[in-house]
Amino acid sequence: MILTIDQVTAIAKAEVDSWIKIAREDSQKLRMHFYGTNTDEFLTKIDGLESEAQIKLRRDHAISNIWLTENLLRPTDTIWTSKGGAIKPELPDTSIEAFERVVKNIKGGLSIKGYLKSVWFDKFVTDPNGLLFIEVKDKKAFPTQKGIEKIKNMQYNGVAPDYVCFEPDVILESQETPTNKKNTHKFVWVVDEINYYRVKIWNGGATITKVILNSFGKVPAISNSSLIDTDRKIFISPISKQVGLLDKYLTNNSVKEIHQFLHGYPIFWEYVQRCNVCKGTGKVNAEICTSCNGTGNSTKKDVSDQRKLKPPKNADDPVIAPNVAGYVSPDIASWQEQRAELDWTNNLLYFSMWGTTIERKDNETATGRFIDVQPVNNKVNAITDIVEVVHKFLLDIFGEYYYSESYKGSTVAYGRRFLIETADQVWDKYLTAKKEKSNVGALDQLLEQYYESEYQNNEMLRLYYLKLIKIEPFIHESIQEVSAMVISEEKKNEKIFYGDWIKTKMVNEVIDQTIDNLKSQLKTYANG
Repeated sequence: MILTIDQVTAIAKAEVDSWIKIAREDSQKLRMHFYGTNTDEFLTKIDGLESEAQIKLRRDHAISNIWLTENLLRPTDTIWTSKGGAIKPELPDTSIEAFERVVKNIKGGLSIKGYLKSVWFDKFVTDPNGLLFIEVKDKKAFPTQKGIEKIKNMQYNGVAPDYVCFEPDVILESQETPTNKKNTHKFVWVVDEINYYRVKIWNGGATITKVILNSFGKVPAISNSSLIDTDRKIFISPISKQVGLLDKYLTNNSVKEIHQFLHGYPIFWEYVQRCNVCKGTGKVNAEICTSCNGTGNSTKKDVSDQRKLKPPKNADDPVIAPNVAGYVSPDIASWQEQRAELDWTNNLLYFSMWGTTIERKDNETATGRFIDVQPVNNKVNAITDIVEVVHKFLLDIFGEYYYSESYKGSTVAYGRRFLIETADQVWDKYLTAKKEKSNVGALDQLLEQYYESEYQNNEMLRLYYLKLIKIEPFIHESIQEVSAMVISEEKKNEKIFYGDWIKTKMVNEVIDQTIDNLKSQLKTYANG
């Protein structure tokens, strides 16, 4: 969109858009749950139940939701570790190598994918209406984040802004004199598809003081999110629909913590005993007893103290002495119920986010495993679609900036083999499928998934074992099963001696050689 001069000054003078105010409130709540900021401000006094001292104590000891939100979003980690996909810019062959160097270091040594994972994704969650904005310094383009708090006015066309006006970055105040009142001068930037406008605002007036050509030919920005709240007409976070439950968890957990602090310790009690030093008089040689401070009662326990009780004489006398001391136990039932409520809220959070809940076994960590993986895959797929859009935006804007007309666009497709299930889960599925005599293709796929999951953080071993699937003869059958097959002795020998042969190979040796070459070596080894 190309703005007229009058439109530029009108936009610069205008008040903050109403939808931006709503977006700012949303972002503040999202940041609280994601970063833990302003948690104490959120926790307000429960009228009729708390005093000022009690709410202060609850705020001081409240645990933020940082850990909970991080765990809720953990399945999205698989977006960055999934294998496959293709990212291909359309450029002349002579430019590809140089452009690859550009996109491997777009800012702070981060590649495009690294930037999306380390910087943008946090903003996608906490600042969905903010902008991923491209700036230029010394002819080098790089990404920045323009939070919604810094944006004054903006109009969208899809996920890209037609124009944007930022909040004042410079505010100057003149001194009041006998002849002139104090004036405030604010300076803002307005950006459209052809220019960057520097605008001075004062006393309701506005003047353009600088115009810089926009070499991108469009506002070089994209919204952090493309998820839309159609009622409020704003972009939302992937956890926006869980905010109410996150609020509930934060409040209930703060109450539980105070209950634990105030009532989590047993209270000792005992009948008043006479002071052993002054014999209950409170004085020793006319002086106040220093042991009991004049009370006449025992005020401290000593390992030498005794409570002598007369033994029972009659048949009706109790054999067990009556309690002379004991403990008032804390209200364990309420405490356990509060924990049960928190667990219920946690499970509801996961179900609302991922369409399934977590199953935890006694020997598993708090993360557990999803009961149904398919809805999780569907949700991660949808979020990956958004990641691809932002990745393509960055790839294209850098390509167009550095290579102009020779850049013809790009293809961006992330891998979709998300490692939602643990390696143990996949292995169990493989063994079940093997027992049920599933077809070879299905068994191969499950075995590949197992190695993908087991060695997701060890690229060499992942490649090594994935290659061995294609080399080991009859990989899903045992040596005994193969020996009973009606096949050549040569093939049987390859299965029998495969284990001995693979021990002679280094990991990198298997990775570097072709499958056909390795199969030929196995054949020679097994059959002389």
